[in-house]
Formats: sequence, C-alpha cells, structure tokens
Amino acid sequence: MVKVRNTKVKTRKIKIKIKIKIKIKIKVKTKIKTKVKIKIKSKVRTKTKVRIKVKIKEKTKTKTRTKTKTKTTTKIKIKIKTKTRIKVKTRIKTKIS
Repeated sequence: MVKVRNTKVKTRKIKIKIKIKIKIKIKVKTKIKTKVKIKIKSKVRTKTKVRIKVKIKEKTKTKTRTKTKTKTTTKIKIKIKTKTRIKVKTRIKTKIS
C-alpha cells in the first residue's frame, strides 16, 4: 500500500504590470490669417469762456501858481478770466475676421 499524503496545491499569485506607451504625433497645417480693423472716432468739444474786466480811473490835479496847470492821470486795470471745458467722446470699433 502506498501512503497518499494530503498534498496542498500551491496557487501562485502572478502580478503582471503592463505599461503601454502610445505616442501620437499630429501635424497641424493651418495658416491663421487674422484681420483686425480698428476704427477710432473721437469728438473733441471745447468751450471757452472769457471774461474781461476793464477799470479806468481818471484823476485830475490842478496846480495853481500864476499859471493854471491841469494834469490828468489814467489808470487802466485789465482782468482776464478764462474757463475751458473739454469734452472728449471716443468710439472704438474692432472687427476680427
């Protein structure tokens, strides 16, 4: 008689590492033409206010000595005030095609 031992079947775990490298080369042939149109419209409005003040003073001096002399002196003062207002309107249009 042959003795039969209980034999265990050994199962091995096999680890498989799969590395897949895919290289994709795409050649793109595209010519890009872009036209940029820029329109700039600007309106400039200027308002100027001018104020002029004129002052005139007259003085008369009389000297009395044998002969009468009259001297007149005039003083003139001029004041100028200016106010300027500037309005700027700008419109920008861009077209990209």
